[in-house]
Amino acid sequence: MHHIGHTRLPKLSLPTFDGNPLEWQTFWDSFTAAVDSNPHLMPVQKLNYLRAQLHGDAARVIGGFSLSYANYPHCTALLKERFGQQYKLVEAHKEALLNVSTPSNHLPSLQAFYDSIQNHIRALSALDQSTDTYGPLLTTVILRKLPPEIKIRMACDHYDSEWTIDELLASVLKEIHIYEAGQHSWHKLPN
Repeated sequence: MHHIGHTRLPKLSLPTFDGNPLEWQTFWDSFTAAVDSNPHLMPVQKLNYLRAQLHGDAARVIGGFSLSYANYPHCTALLKERFGQQYKLVEAHKEALLNVSTPSNHLPSLQAFYDSIQNHIRALSALDQSTDTYGPLLTTVILRKLPPEIKIRMACDHYDSEWTIDELLASVLKEIHIYEAGQHSWHKLPN
């Protein structure tokens, strides 16, 4: 008789939440999947798990509730009201886009800049926000933050019309690929 080996999956740890609206959706989606929708857990157990994952402002919001069967739905409703309203999440991601750190003329910095922008755009898309509504402003923000050397190179490919956000991000990604290719070539140079 052939036995099929069982793969033991690693235990996943739940993310914590301190009230940062940028982290709400990830926290709540993870908590919902692991705890809130778990039919084997009683509401008191769910509330205990919830309290264990909250810190800072988020913990204070439900700090006055005792650990009881009836309080779990009140606590989740209060957290959703305080941190999970769509307009608050949209504003938080737009604000983060405006305040994204200015990159230096180095590959890791430029990659972090690009990744941060893409992460916020994806989050806004999940919140039903199209780049059509904020893209023109974002292109201005990005162009102002880019190092002059990069802007000059990008202008060579795009000089006769205004940037769209997709064109601009594609051009930044091209710069990242150029940096990566340059690093790769430098590492291959003989001693």
